[in-house]
Amino acid sequence: MLTKIGTTTASHYDETLQDVIQRASASGSIGKADIGALLLWKRLRADTPWAADLMALPDTNVRRTTAAAITAVRDASLSLSVAAQAGRAALTHLPGFRTGDALASAVLTTAAPNRMAIYDRRAHNGLHALGITLSHTPVGVLIAVLSQVRANVLT
Repeated sequence: MLTKIGTTTASHYDETLQDVIQRASASGSIGKADIGALLLWKRLRADTPWAADLMALPDTNVRRTTAAAITAVRDASLSLSVAAQAGRAALTHLPGFRTGDALASAVLTTAAPNRMAIYDRRAHNGLHALGITLSHTPVGVLIAVLSQVRANVLT
């Protein structure tokens, strides 16, 4: 369950994310409907020019792009950092994914939930609370930092 200082989310909050993870696992791609579900899950705005531009694309084009990102982040021969960078780079061809990592990291995490991580202001604040300061950090660097944190916690 996701938590925020002073509040908790409903126990069913992550059902949407889990559904998208299952569909991405089965299909090897993520379409516009699942991106919309992730927008809702992340509580992002969809009344933006990029959302309209994304909706104007054929779903097959969106799925082709997200399939390339999924292939990259699932590639076990790549380090987590390199896989994240490659997945993030693949997504830059889609409207809404050219800048910012909040939605992109959600897409990458649904593709490889055991390898990737959500990066947004909550993650940024959590890392800061651990004494890790990241500023305008590419998602690949974030994944490298999180891998190190995970290794330190597990040892």
